[in-house]
Amino acid sequence: RNPLLKLQVDICFDTGALPFLTQWKCARVRDYVLALEPCSAPCESRASLREKEMIPWLCPGEKRISRLWIKVTEKDS
Repeated sequence: RNPLLKLQVDICFDTGALPFLTQWKCARVRDYVLALEPCSAPCESRASLREKEMIPWLCPGEKRISRLWIKVTEKDS
């Protein structure tokens, strides 16, 4: 929710398929960016994820479908 812009953003996703939510931002002057990314692995190096056995794999021909719902609402306060 951003009271200055009077906006609220809701994100819904299947935590069984995408169990992590990564947040990153770039806070340069006049160039502010914020991202919220549902994902299948934490935001760490591949070496670290491999060591922890947390790299998600797809077999040849396998596919996964994930649904994501994003709602932007104008709010008065």
